[in-house]
Amino acid sequence: MSKPFVSVIIPIHDKGLFLKNSIDSALEQTFQDFEIIIVYNPQSDNVKQIVDTYEDSRIRCLYGKKTGLNHSRNFGIEKSRGQYIAFLDSDNVWHPEKLQKQTDILNKKPDTGLVYCGTCFIDENNHVIGQAPVLTYRGYVFKRLIVNNFLHNGSVALFRRECLEKTGWFDETIDRMTDWEFYLRFSINYKFWGQEEQLVKYRIMENVKSNDFEFFESSGFKILNKIFQRTDIEIRHLKHINSAYAMRYRYIGKKYFENECFDRSKGYFHEALKRDFLACCRSDVLGYYLLCCFAKKNSEFIKNLKRKPEI
Repeated sequence: MSKPFVSVIIPIHDKGLFLKNSIDSALEQTFQDFEIIIVYNPQSDNVKQIVDTYEDSRIRCLYGKKTGLNHSRNFGIEKSRGQYIAFLDSDNVWHPEKLQKQTDILNKKPDTGLVYCGTCFIDENNHVIGQAPVLTYRGYVFKRLIVNNFLHNGSVALFRRECLEKTGWFDETIDRMTDWEFYLRFSINYKFWGQEEQLVKYRIMENVKSNDFEFFESSGFKILNKIFQRTDIEIRHLKHINSAYAMRYRYIGKKYFENECFDRSKGYFHEALKRDFLACCRSDVLGYYLLCCFAKKNSEFIKNLKRKPEI
């Protein structure tokens, strides 16, 4: 049996409620030289029954003995055979031309390691409810990625298997922002290519709360510490350390601000300003900091501020 050109890995990190939508979107690709590897674990329900309804020899359903999204991803990589690898989260959906357009780019640009696309948001009924900002950076993107995960999620990328030799696999000790951590390691050594098209539909669940930002707080700083302590990181990357930490403080500060924890929010904005005042002035940190200083007087205005999703 010849090896497939692309390995599509679908890790199940929930109950697999929308798994059929994800599988269908992979099978409906205009590019058809692929395998689909579905990895489920003890927390997954009825996955095998769903997969068994498909009669397609390209689909393999594998049982991962451990829980955790990154374990499932790594197990999928281990069992995959494709020259290129793409991940599709089990609640997300691809545009039919996603693989074709991305394989075309990697085929034409041998010096590029990873290609990514834009994202739109859908609800539980597959209705489009918004979109993520599309930032089409191309080349070595570390300095941009370290301050902002402009890829947004793990379903947007297609990358070369050979790059994993330097990049490494997914870190199973991290359980938040795992895509960002992987992309950062990838960007240290390889060029990215951003596409303008929104070829991924990312599902937003109404009943899933987004205020568990304290977990993102600890994971975010853990990731930055890990990246900047790498022995293979070049000096040119280290000059971005202050702006990276400043923007992380900004991110957490905004989360506390949105939840009206103004004292804590003010503290994080203050740390951001200390880390990189110029970078903060180019963003919205100074404005938020001043609002926190006068939070009581401006409480009604603050409550009416529109929340911007940051994924």
